[in-house]
Amino acid sequence: MPYRRSRLDNGLDVILVPAPNRHLAALGLFVRAGTRFERARDAGLAHFLEHMLFRGAGEHADSFALNRALESLGGPVHASTCRDSTSYLMRMPPGSLEPALALLAAMFTGPRYAGLAAEREIVLEELAAELDEQGNDLEPENLSHPMLYPGHALARRILGEPGNVRRFGRRELERCRGQHYVGANLVAVVAGPIDEQGTLDALQQHLGSLPAGRAAASRTPRPGPRGAGFCHVADDDPQARLRLCFRTPAEDDPAFPALKLALRVLDDGVSSRLQNRICEELGLAYEVSAELVSYGDAGHIALDLAAAPGKMSRAIDELLGLLEGLVRDPARDDELDLARSRYRMDLLGMLDDVWELTQFFGYAGLLGQEPSPRSRWQEIEAVTAEGIEAVARQVIAPERLRAVVVGDLPRRELKACRRLVEGWKGVG
Repeated sequence: MPYRRSRLDNGLDVILVPAPNRHLAALGLFVRAGTRFERARDAGLAHFLEHMLFRGAGEHADSFALNRALESLGGPVHASTCRDSTSYLMRMPPGSLEPALALLAAMFTGPRYAGLAAEREIVLEELAAELDEQGNDLEPENLSHPMLYPGHALARRILGEPGNVRRFGRRELERCRGQHYVGANLVAVVAGPIDEQGTLDALQQHLGSLPAGRAAASRTPRPGPRGAGFCHVADDDPQARLRLCFRTPAEDDPAFPALKLALRVLDDGVSSRLQNRICEELGLAYEVSAELVSYGDAGHIALDLAAAPGKMSRAIDELLGLLEGLVRDPARDDELDLARSRYRMDLLGMLDDVWELTQFFGYAGLLGQEPSPRSRWQEIEAVTAEGIEAVARQVIAPERLRAVVVGDLPRRELKACRRLVEGWKGVG
């Protein structure tokens, strides 16, 4: 798919993706802001700022006025803070693109921060949903990150600590905005039936006034300690939650495409190995998933399920067996063909969806990658069963295993879970 890459006078990276014959356009603004760029004292500040930018901007005095204006043009804006980025995405009719851009730009250049106390309470409620009454984190995803990235900012929660959120005020918000919401730290993507030069001119008009600043940087996480890690947090929920993780190579590693396809062989549909065995054959869980999480220079795979507390040791044993199977039972031709076919279908679906195009090009832009759906497909097409076996042997190793169990497990069941994890020998 053709696209045009440009740069505003202040260094803001622009990617225009003309997609004619679409009824809607999509606009995405992507910021290098999130957990990995925060000090411990600022943990959660990028997320709080993302919330507060909707609390009035420019001539719109408060949250109601700003959101009503956005929604009248298309909207709403879908905003999200991750560990390594913050994004703002919006769909609209092509004729509303320029005024929508003007509103989003006003959020970046002239936020009002009205209703700060109310928004603080909202974020504290969001955070409380992840904690128990004693303040212990109950989210397996949060609990796994300190085990995967010890001593690194990626280990922290996206939402931060309650004490931080209570302390954040206008001064902290403005410091974060001034540091991260600058030209050199932003990527703007516009996809759809657009006039390229007119869109570029509008971006320069509305976002060109941002200071140039500098691109945020963060050190690459070091490998974690060798040896399996196990974490259990008690919770009285009727179901226990399990998360198994392994650190993976960086995205620029030649083995990364094989890793992506390996995850598809493992989990991409009811007939894939993971869902067929865990759900369809054994009935261990209602649903199970495997995902590949990448932060560009580091990443991990994670397997998640929820089931009755008494099933946790069986679930761990079965999941580890399925992972071993990627080496001991190499991907068959029919599995590879299906995984490639479904990957290609997803790529084709993305080409038809301006929203997905915007996300694809935006995150690639943040990582400094040259975005090309064709090259992504060519990489996957070249993956072999031997390549999957090799990367699985590298990644699915006992010294990389990190396991988190959250739930009210009987003592014997908890001991069995810990024994399985800490005593796992891998595939040799």
